[in-house]
Amino acid sequence: HWAFGGRKQLIMSDNVEPAAAGWYPTPDGEQRYWDGTSWLDIPAPPTAPQTPVTATNDAATSQPPKTTRRPLLVALSAVGAVVVVAGVVGGIAAASRPTPKPTHTAPPTFDVTGSLTLTDGSGVLDLGEGMCAGQNGYDDITAGAQVDVYDASGKVLATSSLEPGTPATDGLGGCTFNFDVPGVPAGLKLYQVQVSHRGMLTESYDEMNHGLQLTLG
Repeated sequence: HWAFGGRKQLIMSDNVEPAAAGWYPTPDGEQRYWDGTSWLDIPAPPTAPQTPVTATNDAATSQPPKTTRRPLLVALSAVGAVVVVAGVVGGIAAASRPTPKPTHTAPPTFDVTGSLTLTDGSGVLDLGEGMCAGQNGYDDITAGAQVDVYDASGKVLATSSLEPGTPATDGLGGCTFNFDVPGVPAGLKLYQVQVSHRGMLTESYDEMNHGLQLTLG
């Protein structure tokens, strides 16, 4: 074997062939030429840059190119796009379609018909031409007086008014006023009726539905 001793002396061991001629590194990182017998002081040649070695994956390069699945992926992408477009179109169509409004069925109603007869002859005013009205404390009982129908809690259900009064047929000098109150909700157990401000009368559904015969005086 051989080794450097200092910078310039090549130490050769016994029974060992001299080193071949060539450039050898020195301990200070430089190159020096050995001609097979002695060191020569000649400039060292420039060192060529080493090209980095790129590792190659033999297994990866040996595999065939993965091109067989591309049509499938493209086909799946196309199907997905069609599904997305169909969903968007369906969503737009659903959004543009008018939302049906809930239908509300109105409760059945009926008309409350009847009459109010003013029986106190002194309270009847003969208007002539077969018409009469109230007087002497019954001045509010006349054509156009308000007729209200309430439920049992006092809520107004419908409103109408008295028709012009006509002489009563009982021969006692009274005056009768007919009325018709439309649109009263049907089916309640009890109703209340008031003419003008004369107080409320409580009546059943059957009585209200078959006509009311009211008297005052």
